[in-house]
Amino acid sequence: MLKLVVALTTACGTGSSRPASPARAPCLARIAPSNDAPTVVLYERGAWTDNHFPTIAVWRSGDVIFKSDDPTRELQGSIGAAAAEQLIADVARRLRDVPAHDQTKRMSDAPTVEIAVRDGGTWRIADVYGAMRGDHRPAGFAQAYRELVAARPKQGTAFQPVDILVHVAGYDSALGDPLPWPSDVPAPAPTLVPRDDGISDSFIVDAKFRPSLEQLIQAASRGNPPWPIGFNGHKWSVHPIARFRGQEHIEAVLECARDE
Repeated sequence: MLKLVVALTTACGTGSSRPASPARAPCLARIAPSNDAPTVVLYERGAWTDNHFPTIAVWRSGDVIFKSDDPTRELQGSIGAAAAEQLIADVARRLRDVPAHDQTKRMSDAPTVEIAVRDGGTWRIADVYGAMRGDHRPAGFAQAYRELVAARPKQGTAFQPVDILVHVAGYDSALGDPLPWPSDVPAPAPTLVPRDDGISDSFIVDAKFRPSLEQLIQAASRGNPPWPIGFNGHKWSVHPIARFRGQEHIEAVLECARDE
């Protein structure tokens, strides 16, 4: 059965340096602990891309998921439990005196780098607008950034998601006939129709349907603008996200940090 959930959208602003966040902000205190989530994550987010896959995420067991550079691929592997514990401790120590939000460039459309690490009973989260690999400031953040990039294994296997979160938004204004929903993927609930308030909806499908959904998105992207997808008598834009273990928890933690 498809599970229908409302996708909440937030604005991720950047600005001038602010004091480090308290060890446990009220928002973070309301998030239940997770045994599935990674213990440290690094995101490199472009100005015009909504990147849901981290550059690296590390679990205490040593399991990692990561993004290779050339070519760019989503991979998984292991660095071993001992190396993971040392990396987590190093990153947590470096972020303790780092501002929660900072910037290195005063320009538009620069990337933002986010790091979150579990430090004892709480999360340490910091983001820097304009950060680039090779930067040396802010010092603690830059050191943690370099360590995490360097911790990626040289090899890995193809990333295997735990499920697919499919975001959909009404697109009835699109020109042309829509592409049909794939016949081998469970159909969205028949009650799902575009929302009057413009907020997108989402539902979860099994990870085994990822290839069919990727083929659908590739077909839609051949249009300029992308062709709509049709179901339930409406046209839609569709954005599937292949999720890693504990991703929902990590995204909730990062939302808290952005709202501070």
